[in-house]
Amino acid sequence: MAAAAGYPSTPSIPALSYVLSLLALKLTSTRRVSHACDIAADPGAALFAGLTALPKATALTTYSYRLEHSRQAAFLAALDKAAIAAGLADGEALNLDFHAVMHWGGDPVLEKHYVPRRSQRTRSVLTFFAEDAGTHTLVYANADLSKASQNREVIAFADHWKAVTGADPALLIFDSKLTTQAVLAELDDRGIGFITLRARHPGATKALAALPRAPGSP
Repeated sequence: MAAAAGYPSTPSIPALSYVLSLLALKLTSTRRVSHACDIAADPGAALFAGLTALPKATALTTYSYRLEHSRQAAFLAALDKAAIAAGLADGEALNLDFHAVMHWGGDPVLEKHYVPRRSQRTRSVLTFFAEDAGTHTLVYANADLSKASQNREVIAFADHWKAVTGADPALLIFDSKLTTQAVLAELDDRGIGFITLRARHPGATKALAALPRAPGSP
């Protein structure tokens, strides 16, 4: 999968070892790549990555941040094919959502996005995820989004899924604010089923309760 993505290597560290080093941080619940020194001297983590010691935080963060999204997309395509073949995802229904990751530094060159945990718009990195609804297996992610491109990310995912499986997604489930009516019309034209979710505000609940019942319904 690392080879399929075309991840770069250095004379000292193969691409696969870089990927496994980053994975080791995730598996040990290390909160940030910059905290790699917490397990840098652990022989088990080094063995897992095929190295004598994990790379330093500077090497790992640079490797992580400077890779183009096209490489990540190629890696996810290979990963999705393996997941489907292993029965870890079936794609009958797929959950989509955005998640804003707050920036804690000063003067970031980032757009402001709504962060639910803070209930406010603040400088953050907007990320997009897709998971298999049946198994909760992650099948797509993108952290290179802007306000100008976020509405069409659902189309980008649909294109990704078609490239992986040879067919458009059967059913997408997402928040009603994920995209626009124009993009929903594109999904409809492609025959992609979707369910949009919205908050159960008292006014919406009252309006639904007031709708007349269909003939013969309980």
